[in-house]
Amino acid sequence: MSSYDLINTFFEQWKTQAVELEILPQTQGAEVLRDGASMGVGKMTLAGAFIEARQVFWGSQRAPNLQSEALEATRVLLFLHPEHLTAANYRKKSLIVAQRLAKEEKLSLEGRLTSELSLLESFLTSPLHRHSKSPTLWNHRRFVMQVFLIQGLIIDIQALWRFELAIVMKAGEQHPQNYYAWNLMGTQHWALCFMLLSVVTSMLLGDHEALQALRGRSPALIDCLMSKNITISIPTSSDFTQLSKPFNLRLPYVPAAITLPTTYHQVSDSVHCACESGTKVQAKSGGHSYASFSSGGKNDSLIIDLEKFQQISVDSSSYIATVGGGVRLGNLAEGIYNHSQRALPHGSCPGVGVGGHFTHGGYGYDARSWGLALDTIVGLDIVLANGSYIHATNTSYPEIYYGMRGAADSLGIITTFYLQTVEAPESVVNFHIDLPAVLNSKEAAADYFLDVQEMAQNASIVDRNLGFNLWTDGTDFVFQGAYMGSYSKFTNDILPDLLRPFPTPRSEDIQELGWLDSLANMAGGALAQPLTNYNAHDTFYAKSIVTQQSRPLERESLESFFGFMISNKSNFTFPWFTTIDLWGGADSQINTVPVSASAFSQRSTLWLIQSYASVALPPPAEESPDEPPAASLISLVADMTDSLTSVQPDGNFSAYPNYVDPNLTAAEAHQSYYGEETYERLAALKTAIDPEGLFWNPQAIGVKG
Repeated sequence: MSSYDLINTFFEQWKTQAVELEILPQTQGAEVLRDGASMGVGKMTLAGAFIEARQVFWGSQRAPNLQSEALEATRVLLFLHPEHLTAANYRKKSLIVAQRLAKEEKLSLEGRLTSELSLLESFLTSPLHRHSKSPTLWNHRRFVMQVFLIQGLIIDIQALWRFELAIVMKAGEQHPQNYYAWNLMGTQHWALCFMLLSVVTSMLLGDHEALQALRGRSPALIDCLMSKNITISIPTSSDFTQLSKPFNLRLPYVPAAITLPTTYHQVSDSVHCACESGTKVQAKSGGHSYASFSSGGKNDSLIIDLEKFQQISVDSSSYIATVGGGVRLGNLAEGIYNHSQRALPHGSCPGVGVGGHFTHGGYGYDARSWGLALDTIVGLDIVLANGSYIHATNTSYPEIYYGMRGAADSLGIITTFYLQTVEAPESVVNFHIDLPAVLNSKEAAADYFLDVQEMAQNASIVDRNLGFNLWTDGTDFVFQGAYMGSYSKFTNDILPDLLRPFPTPRSEDIQELGWLDSLANMAGGALAQPLTNYNAHDTFYAKSIVTQQSRPLERESLESFFGFMISNKSNFTFPWFTTIDLWGGADSQINTVPVSASAFSQRSTLWLIQSYASVALPPPAEESPDEPPAASLISLVADMTDSLTSVQPDGNFSAYPNYVDPNLTAAEAHQSYYGEETYERLAALKTAIDPEGLFWNPQAIGVKG
């Protein structure tokens, strides 16, 4: 019997428990020494067995019926060479296949997983020079433990914790500063804490069905994803907390899994796995959804995180930008400007992702001049619910192109945007004018606003190059914005007319800046955003009002609104405010686009109003005078909004989908964001391309209620 066969016979004999292994100096006599559950192999003998193992392994790759021989060969390969990635990956893939077969044939995988852990324990705790600090072996053990957790095979959590700690401590005897061992222990700690919390919670609630579910969250989905070549994160993964943390901490949801694809094929595979397992899907571009819809809008969805899709380029002849679905606005602005001095209209928050922002409007101060961000889309690469990958334009898949520009979250996943850029201006005027005297009384405030509203529709004063908003928290009143023209024209011809209705300002800040400096000034900081580990969050509730150009705000509604703001200005210590952006008015390019051009319906708008309130980070555990519970936030924002709309019942108000309101029912959201005609067209499209409602959130197209 060869040394290769002797070694494998020993492994097979003791495959259900750990053994002690040692590589010996080559001496005269026996080449393989065995004593019970211990084996020593001479170094040169092991090298010879390694050569035979390599021949067996590669030979078996050409013969599918010899897969068990290949698996045996990997034990010898890893015995000599613990960083043999091909061998480790083969064992991993073999386990994935075994998972699938066990599921199909309703068999237990426990014996196979126990054998794998025993082999790894043998390598990691034996007196071998390199094995106990091998990142390949420790990472493989982490993978096997994740499969154990997913399969719901861990019953005695405390015993498992002690067992894993003992292995790490024993490995530490070989190498005391063993980073990979302690890193695995940290990962296992959080995974087991999560599982223990789930089990205890279910036991306390007496929910035995939930207990069973928590022992293996969405196993069919996880099994499928693990059979694909996709990076995934599940609740037991070390990076899951960071990846699943929403922008709005008031609405945390726990996905069943998060995939981080790098190609459209992997996006398609993710969608296929969700479809096969009956799991709802949402894409995450920047994750800034006000309602945490980019976290699924409920627990147990599959989130397809597009943070790896970071391409930014500009064609030198057409000036069309090719932009990955995970790019954030700040990086987009810098990328296209530095590439070819080009620009795009979009919002001022640099951390917002292009995915939701561009497909649900995309307003910024420059939108009155260049149109909305959505209006720059000339093509989209999309993965549909059936996993197919298409390129949609106004001539190729025109109905999908129509629907994705307004309702992409319900219809597909955009991996690449094609955006028509414009030449960036050499300079932009930024202005910030503080006017607290406007709020001396609700009557005075209404008078001032009515004057501004009239001026905004006067083409002799206002043109498309001017964008501004009015900001107030009941104490301060700020008039701020940007002018896409020369400093002299703004200060000499436009600003005097803008300020004529107002009382004397407390302060004025007027600057002429370069394009990128202007964007950074409006953002209040740097444009560049991290490509991974993004960590900006808030705890808030917001509502929006979209007013009609044909139905300007009336005195009674304005007095009601400003009266509410003034009377409550000292009642809260946390941030709360309202912004009123000029959307339409004279020469606005937003309103020149026909309603039928896309599924974005707000094309006759005058004002975009947002009311917003937030509390401390993280959300307070208990109610206190300074930090209200969520109900108080919602009530305050609802009262701000109602103070305006309830007094003007014929205002025909709607809402802005990028300021999505989670408190609207699906029916209310559909009417507020789309209107009847657009929604009916979208519903027909949804039925045609996603009949099972795979792409889902509580307000998605097709959701009832």
